[in-house]
Amino acid sequence: MTLGAWKKVRDGLGVRAKEVDFVYITVDPKRDTEERLRERLATFSPDFIGLSGTPAELDKVYRSYGVDREETRVPGNETEYVLGHTSTTFVIDRRGRSRLALPYLSMTGGDYELAEGVGKLLSER
Repeated sequence: MTLGAWKKVRDGLGVRAKEVDFVYITVDPKRDTEERLRERLATFSPDFIGLSGTPAELDKVYRSYGVDREETRVPGNETEYVLGHTSTTFVIDRRGRSRLALPYLSMTGGDYELAEGVGKLLSER
């Protein structure tokens, strides 16, 4: 649902969309292979970027932005798990500073807030 909101915002930017990077950082690197990320993101926009990494690399990013994730094993199945995680879209400026955090973006109609926040950052250039 969040990716759908991102698509709506990206499409609304028109030609200015080229000035914005929409980056999806996985919270589930075990399942989100490079191919899987590419396929999922391409469904919404071929320009969306998917990032993964080692657990140590990802943990550093998660801590930097206050992202929580928790694996819960499915009873009776050694390999299956459910992953609870922070559902926040961050608007980050070119210096890497978080300028806006929108929790549960797709569930709150936050695409308007996201569009407004991105537009504000673009106008600061």
